[in-house]
Order: sequence, then C-alpha cells, then structure tokens
Amino acid sequence: MVVENIAKKLVNDMHYEERVRLVVKYHADYLNQKISKQEARGKHLTRDEYFKASDDGCLLFPTLPQIRFLTKMHLFTYYR
Repeated sequence: MVVENIAKKLVNDMHYEERVRLVVKYHADYLNQKISKQEARGKHLTRDEYFKASDDGCLLFPTLPQIRFLTKMHLFTYYR
C-alpha cells in the first residue's frame, strides 16, 4: 500500500514536471522567448501547443495503450 501511494505521487509529479518542461520548450522553440521554470508554472498551453513542443508524444494526454498500462499498474484511474 505504501509503495502504491509513492508510485501514484511520482506519476503525478512527473505529469506536472512534464507540463512545465513543455511550456519552457514551446516558448523557446516557437516564440523565441526564454522563460524560467518558475514563470512556466503559471502558464498553460493549448493541447496542440503541448503536442508541438513534445518530441516523443505528449504524456499529458496519454494514448489508449498508455492508459491501459497505467491502469494495470494502478497508477491511473480512468473515469468514463
């Protein structure tokens, strides 16, 4: 139970850090602006902008196989 709670927290933290990283990257690559992580924390992008900034697929919007894997690992709850 403790390990499961730690894993859930780590996944949530990874999600948050990925969002911040993509905001910084989008501003650098597409807007030619350098912003700090602190500034990026207060900004949000559109779904398309997150995908543009992402190199390998955006984990902020998981695909069905990713959802199945995370659900199987009990790290993600999918509500219909």
